[in-house]
Amino acid sequence: MFGPLPTSRPGRTMSRTHSLSVIVIAKNEADRIRRCLESVKDVADQIVVVDANSSDATAEICREYTKDVVVTPDWPGDGIQKQRALDRAECDWVFRIDADERMTPELREEIDRLLRRESIDETMFTVRWATYVFGKYLRHGECGIRHPKLFRREGAHYGPAVVHAPLHHAPGKVGRLRRRLLHDANRSYYHMIHKLAEYACLAAEVRAESGKNASPLRAFLGAWGRFLA
Repeated sequence: MFGPLPTSRPGRTMSRTHSLSVIVIAKNEADRIRRCLESVKDVADQIVVVDANSSDATAEICREYTKDVVVTPDWPGDGIQKQRALDRAECDWVFRIDADERMTPELREEIDRLLRRESIDETMFTVRWATYVFGKYLRHGECGIRHPKLFRREGAHYGPAVVHAPLHHAPGKVGRLRRRLLHDANRSYYHMIHKLAEYACLAAEVRAESGKNASPLRAFLGAWGRFLA
C-alpha cells in the first residue's frame, strides 16, 4: 500500500467543481522537496512554496514545479510562515503539505473525487500519517493523530505559534479523509534526535513566555511518548 510513488499520473480533466491550492513552507529541503511536489502536481491547480532563505537548491527545485515560489530572508516561526503561504493561495480549497510529506495516488484520487462534488458540506478535512521510520511505515503513536490538512480557503487562517501553529478553519463540519499521507519524517537516527530536541526547546520557550513551568527535558520526553504511544 505504501510503495514507491510514480513520478506522474494522467492529468485530471477540467470538470472539477472546486479548485485546489497546495501550499508548502520549506528550508533546506533539496533532498526531499522534489518527491513532495511530484506527489501533488497532478491534483493541484496552484502550488505555492514559501522558502526560508535555504542555503541549498530548495528554491531552484521548486521553480521547476511552480512560478509561485517566495524566498523570505527570515524565519519568523511556523505560524507566520504558513500564513504567508496561505495569503498567496487563490483557489477554493487549500491542502497544506510539508516537504517531508507525500500524497499517495490513493489520497490524490480521494481528494480529486471530493472536489468534483457539486457541493461540499464540510469546511475542513483531517488526514492521518503513515510515518516512515527505520525501514517501515508506522501506524501507531503520532500516526493515529489526525492533522488538519485540507480546508476551505475562505475564512481560514493560522495562529502565530512558533512551532506547530494551529489552523483556524471556517465554521462548519469537519470531515475525515480515509487515505493516509506518507511522512518521511527523519533522514537518519541523528536527524530524528536533533529534531525532537529542537522542538522540545522551542516548546519549552513558548511555555516559559506564557508563564508556565518549562523544561526541555520534559518536552523531549513528551515528544518521545507521542512518537512511541
